[in-house]
Amino acid sequence: ITGVPAFLEAYRQSAMDVINIKVSRVGGLTKAAQLRDLAQDLGVAVDLEDAASSDIMAAALAHLVASTRPEAFFTASIWNYRLRESISPGADPAESTAWSFAANMVSALRAGRDKLTIATGSTLPGFGLWAEQLLAESTGKEGKGVIPIATEPLLGPDAYGADRIFVGPDRVAGAFESLIAAGHPAHTDGISDPYDLGMLFLGWEFATAVTGVELKINPFDQPDVQAAKDATDAVLADYARDGSLAPLESASSLPELLSQAREGDYLAIMPFAAETDESTRAFNKLRRRVMGKYRIATTLGYGPRFLHSTGQLHKGGPNSILAFQVTTGHPVDLDVPEAPYSFGTLVDAQANGDFQALQSAGRRVARLHVDGDLVAAIDALAQAI
Repeated sequence: ITGVPAFLEAYRQSAMDVINIKVSRVGGLTKAAQLRDLAQDLGVAVDLEDAASSDIMAAALAHLVASTRPEAFFTASIWNYRLRESISPGADPAESTAWSFAANMVSALRAGRDKLTIATGSTLPGFGLWAEQLLAESTGKEGKGVIPIATEPLLGPDAYGADRIFVGPDRVAGAFESLIAAGHPAHTDGISDPYDLGMLFLGWEFATAVTGVELKINPFDQPDVQAAKDATDAVLADYARDGSLAPLESASSLPELLSQAREGDYLAIMPFAAETDESTRAFNKLRRRVMGKYRIATTLGYGPRFLHSTGQLHKGGPNSILAFQVTTGHPVDLDVPEAPYSFGTLVDAQANGDFQALQSAGRRVARLHVDGDLVAAIDALAQAI
């Protein structure tokens, strides 16, 4: 079968009980999924195959298999040897990226090391934020969770507490030597080629699901994300009634927040501001200062993006968060089409909503509102630590 017309003709002639779908033969993953969906709807069992291709194709096919209805699934053939070995039951963790990562993460959690520090360097730009969302949203609930630390500056061993585990691609192994010597667990994931990225995606997803079993939580829901949405809706309802929002103002302060820091805590920096190279540089300077003085982990997530990644962890995970929100004005603003408010108003409402949700969850919170130069304000804050 090479496509929908051939399938429909075979179905018309009652010539099949099972259809074999080779992803490359039918024209790619999207067309394979469309053909699979049609077969399911017509009651034809499905056999899926990747035709001995790459790690990326094998990982994509694994997702296609997982989304197939159980009653329609006949079998699957994932011929890529490396992937099949990595997720097969009983695979040797020493030879398997997925099982090795799962074993390392679970072992670290049992030892109280819940800050999974993702050190990608320049090898896999952007991967850390993907992994951060995967782990935070999947495991951060019921007061439990793995706390992913992405894009954090890599410092010397003395900047880290006993709550850390480090992971990164083979190319950062040299940077791990001093950490390992100081007693910090650090592991490379066996990835040395960008074409192995598909394997890396599936390996992390598999390990995250295994960790969910260890934590006795459902890694496939996000129950606490809705809290911030509901609070935001309430703020916008007030705006619709009153025609204005309560002004954003500073609340508490970063020094006061950090004075509450305990061993095992982490500082979550949450700027509702435009992400620029200059602002990220300033926030990373602040992170270095906090790490050096307080020996706690730090995260940085620009709002409102982080609400659908680490936002679940912040409110549903362990209460080890020191939540530091940063808000700014909106010199340039645009109306939201077909809505009675602007994008700036929406962002302010989301900031207010998340702040309220964090307070309701019993989190330690502070807010800095900056009317002027954000970079200068953060530089001054870092300098004062």
